[in-house]
Amino acid sequence: MDKITYNEKYYVKSSEVDISQELKPSSLLKILQDLATEGSKIVDAGTDKTLDKGYLWVFSKLDLSINRMPRYQETINLSTYPNEMMHFIYPRTYLFKDLNDNLLIKATSIWCLIDAKTRKVLLPSETGIGVASPIKADPISRIEKKEVELKESRTVKYTDIDLNKHLNNTKYLDYICDLYDSSFFYINHIKKITIAFHNEVKEGETIDIYASSDNSYFLFKVNEKIVFECNIEYK
Repeated sequence: MDKITYNEKYYVKSSEVDISQELKPSSLLKILQDLATEGSKIVDAGTDKTLDKGYLWVFSKLDLSINRMPRYQETINLSTYPNEMMHFIYPRTYLFKDLNDNLLIKATSIWCLIDAKTRKVLLPSETGIGVASPIKADPISRIEKKEVELKESRTVKYTDIDLNKHLNNTKYLDYICDLYDSSFFYINHIKKITIAFHNEVKEGETIDIYASSDNSYFLFKVNEKIVFECNIEYK
């Protein structure tokens, strides 16, 4: 276990929090993304074995439970480890704890490798990348679909895209949070986020953003094609 687990201490910065001094949802996803990058290195699946050879790690699902959001200037302990592989799927677990070892956040994500040119999902036999782990991943919650209405349309800009040349996964939660003003998050503290990425979105494309009346289900479409779904539960 120790050989496949990446650990680090993390200091929460001012640029990562909202006006309540709690970590923003998109900042949380950025930390998960960076943790996955560092975690992949210690299981011999870093950029030298992926990006340098024309393979891209792609985030497809996330199930995240929050006991408490980290706060501004708080130092926390982060850890991540891969889970037992399933065919071409690479699950990964993340733990956020305070310095007293209290669990703040637990998340499970699903990743796969794609060809950078064709965008085709690759099998481990095609890349030579297999991650051995004795730990089964927690099951990912199913997305609960609800009736929705169109809230906003946004065009993807330069600052929204990443090195994979598509809308970065952290931006989806920014788009959702921007549907509300700050007072909404004073009242509604997020306790669970479940995400499903269906299709990538490129620079210049326009996303139609839909939400349910109870603000718990979000649906993104590009040209009537579903690209993203999300459930959010509040305390």
